[in-house]
Amino acid sequence: MDVYLCPTCGKRAEICVAPNFIPISWGITMERLDLPYFVCVPCNLVGIDWQLIRKCLSSLYQRRLNKKRRCFRKLYDEIRKSMEVIIDWRKKIIGNQETKFKKQLH
Repeated sequence: MDVYLCPTCGKRAEICVAPNFIPISWGITMERLDLPYFVCVPCNLVGIDWQLIRKCLSSLYQRRLNKKRRCFRKLYDEIRKSMEVIIDWRKKIIGNQETKFKKQLH
């Protein structure tokens, strides 16, 4: 996985995961998809790389969901809403501020 840096202090961001459960077939089979978001505790910042989320979701979609004829865009919108709930919670309860973390170039 790529390294993400805090835009304020330049230190490496901590990676947190948000578990998402996606129904695969008939609502009986579920696939767990742990999606990353990034936190810098000293600077009190939180952020999501939406391109990375799309990449993770695309991998699952091609592997399992494409055969079930689920719409990728609808699935992405559902995941985006669930991730935004987590970020909103962190902003409200913990007091994090949302930002974009810089991806470190190799």
